[in-house]
Amino acid sequence: MEFNDFLMEVHSIYTDAALVNENFVEFEFQIPVGGRLGESIKIALTFVPDWPLSCPPGPHVSPRIGHPDGNVHASPLGETWEYWSRPFPEWAQSDRTFKAYMSHIRALFARIA
Repeated sequence: MEFNDFLMEVHSIYTDAALVNENFVEFEFQIPVGGRLGESIKIALTFVPDWPLSCPPGPHVSPRIGHPDGNVHASPLGETWEYWSRPFPEWAQSDRTFKAYMSHIRALFARIA
């Protein structure tokens, strides 16, 4: 698949998804689980050139809310953003779709008390 295919997959679920800095797809996300249930945030995902062979390395999150497992870094998207270095270890065993990747994101949020 090409970049447009990745964008179309994201946009099929998040109709507000937009290209940012030519390398990220950003969208509004309502946290579905965990201690921040119901909060609305922004998520940005890095485009990976070999999608769907590989998935994004981890989400960029705004506002900065931290993650209990650490590995939270500055994001190139600005001061209000943070990058969660959270690879999806089961990607190769998944159906390699955006929906599968978002199940990984949901699991990350479930860890937040």
